[in-house]
Amino acid sequence: MAPESASDKLTEALAMGADEAYLLSDKAFGGADTYATSRTLAAAVRKIEDAKAIPFDLILAGTSSSDGGTSHVPVQTAEWLGRTHISNVCSIETADGVIRAIKRSEEVMLTFEGEEPAVIAVTRDINKPRFVTAMGIIKARKKTLTVWNAEDLGIDPQQIGLEGSPTKPGRLLAFEQNRAGEELGLTTEEAAATILQIVRKAGV
Repeated sequence: MAPESASDKLTEALAMGADEAYLLSDKAFGGADTYATSRTLAAAVRKIEDAKAIPFDLILAGTSSSDGGTSHVPVQTAEWLGRTHISNVCSIETADGVIRAIKRSEEVMLTFEGEEPAVIAVTRDINKPRFVTAMGIIKARKKTLTVWNAEDLGIDPQQIGLEGSPTKPGRLLAFEQNRAGEELGLTTEEAAATILQIVRKAGV
């Protein structure tokens, strides 16, 4: 979900080996918080699954974005879809419909198991992206890049973008920070001793 200029990034993904790409782009999506964003993404997932007549076994997402960094979107998307979700994952194995994921915490590595279909939010450690090759670029020109707007998704305009976002920013106030300054005009040792006296006198 991004402006149409993001199509260049999706073309690059196609050149790296992706089979298809979908871009959700509409001014109506603007100003969305994570709640409205995840709702929009979930609607797109359902539309793709309906067209293919089969649900995705696994949906991979970045744990957090480079702008907001809230880590909310993958989890919320999974909730809209009613699916298993695990975040901050650095390794995945799947077998017989069961997902085994290794998740990084602050102190240890944790192992979780969940059933497909699932939404897994991954870290940069998950893999090393392929390089874009000349042949990949040529093949990308023949692959499908679909762009959908709000009308294509058939979603209520009041449920997307700024209108559908319950998170409302308040007023931003910039406080003035006026600090008193004084030039000591002393040697380094004398200045250090004087500063120490000032700090002690202030009771810090």
